[in-house]
Amino acid sequence: MTRLLLLLLLLLPACTPSLADDDDATADDDDAANDDDATADDDDAANDDDAANDDDVVVECPLADALAIIGTWTDIRACSDAAVSVAQPGDTLRVAMVFQLPNDPGNQVGTTWSLYFDDIDAKDEVAGTFVMEEGSNLSAEACNDVAKPVDVEAVWAPVAGAASLTVTASSPDGYDGTVSLSGVVVEDPGGALCRIPDVSWPGLRLGWYPG
Repeated sequence: MTRLLLLLLLLLPACTPSLADDDDATADDDDAANDDDATADDDDAANDDDAANDDDVVVECPLADALAIIGTWTDIRACSDAAVSVAQPGDTLRVAMVFQLPNDPGNQVGTTWSLYFDDIDAKDEVAGTFVMEEGSNLSAEACNDVAKPVDVEAVWAPVAGAASLTVTASSPDGYDGTVSLSGVVVEDPGGALCRIPDVSWPGLRLGWYPG
């Protein structure tokens, strides 16, 4: 009897489920081993957003090449308390900022003040403005008390990062300082974003008024 039972068990069809990968190239059949295919986002726990189906749209900065060499821009102007303008040699792209510093900044060598474009509450924060402009003859009114024609085609506003001014020395009728940008991201009216490389401009003479 025992031999007969063993023989019957051996002759019965195998009932063990297959462990093979049953996913093909055209359909998502939700097997445990591989339920992600190359053509659709199938929200599996291991990979529910592959590179081919990422919803994020990355738009490259249209001014990336020009901004990449911002440290070499030669039209650098600083004046009237704490106003700084830095432009390309062709004066078609510039960044400009004004720091509203406390009284007598020239007597506070080593002190740093900052404009923050993120929601940050810091002890060194001061009021001020920051802008990046596209156009032509952009620096005509920078540190100049005579109005000159300026053609501004686009204005970019800061949305992240910081601009800082550190007083480095006292000088006759003013003071010297270093202005630095860190993590600054600007946005144009159409929603395009540009990251300005971190950069510093040392030895700026500030605190004087053009005449």
